[in-house]
Parts: sequence; structure tokens; C-alpha cells
Amino acid sequence: KLDSIFEMSSNVLGIGIVGGCLILLGGLVYQLNQSGLFQKILFDYKHLPQQKYVLKTFTAPSYSSIGEKIDEIFKTFGDTCSQREVAQIYWDDPTDKDSVRFSLGFTFSSVETLDAGDQDFLRKLLEDGFKAVDVKSSLIGLHTTFPFTGLVSIMISVFRVYAEADRVMVRRKEKMDGPCLEITARMEEQMTELYFLRDQSPELDAFLA
Repeated sequence: KLDSIFEMSSNVLGIGIVGGCLILLGGLVYQLNQSGLFQKILFDYKHLPQQKYVLKTFTAPSYSSIGEKIDEIFKTFGDTCSQREVAQIYWDDPTDKDSVRFSLGFTFSSVETLDAGDQDFLRKLLEDGFKAVDVKSSLIGLHTTFPFTGLVSIMISVFRVYAEADRVMVRRKEKMDGPCLEITARMEEQMTELYFLRDQSPELDAFLA
């Protein structure tokens, strides 16, 4: 009788372990799916939003320094950052450069429509060395969207989106000579847009001056 009780307990324990593993595996698959691992990447052509971009330009050995710089910006300006779209411009091809340039900051609508809080935030950014550029020209680029849920989605996008963009350009026999611009929506929207611009832009080039 004791043997049968022990055997039954072992079976229950085994089922519990298997069930727990399946739950963990299901959670992992769900997280990876939410982060874009299984998402189909679709490209179209789209104009860059015509709005005010307020960015600061940095130079570093690689683009891996971007996360550190963004953290510094968020620590400097606090909770206001999470309520805004974050914009990033990647200027250089990292495969043939000893260092790369990138611009980081935020987007704003026209100054006339800004409330007092936004105007104060804009003033603080400009005092800290950010530059403000109004993009009014019609800039078109190869465009896609991708989930932004945290570090995992960033790592997945690096390996999936940029590789797929290269394949699309080769297949269509197109070359995008402008920079890559990434606009990440407010944190609760969990989505980022990427634009591989067709041409250089004198307006955006002002961030390098």
C-alpha cells in the first residue's frame, strides 16, 4: 500500500513538473511572439512625418552605445520622456567605419500647438545641447513597423529588420543613400517605425553640423 501511494505521489509530481515546464515554455513563446520573433516583416514606401525633431548627435565605437545614451537622457529629463515619441537617426554603416554617428531625441508637433509643459521640455532640451529641426520637405524611404516591448524586441529587430531591408533593396535593385531613422511610439503603444531614407536630406544633415 505504501508503494502504491509513493508511486501515485511520484506520478503527480512528474505531471506537475511537466505542466510547469509547459507553462514556462508557453510564456517564453508568447514573449518572443510579442517581441516580434515570429512577425512577418512587410515593407512599403512612406514619407517621413513632417514635424519637429529635437535631437543630439553622438559619436561612439558602435551603435551598442545607444542604449546607454538613451538611459542618460531619460534620467536627465525624467518621466516627461516616456510620454513622447523617441527618434533615432543612424548615420553610418557600421561595417566599414571605426566609429559611428547617431542622433537621439524626441519629436514635437508645431510649436504653435505645444502646451506649456511641452514648451518647457523643449526649452530644457535646447539648453542641454539638443538641436531642433523642422522637417518640411517630402522625404520618402523604405518603411516598416516592428514591436517595441523592451530589450528582447530590440535585439530581434537588429537581426531581423535590417537583414530583411537589405534583401528587399537587393531584390528591388534599389539603394537607399540616406540615413536610417527610427521613431518609437510612446511606451504604452509598444511599436516602432523604421525609415530607410532614399536620399540625403539637408534638413536632417543639420544635426551633423
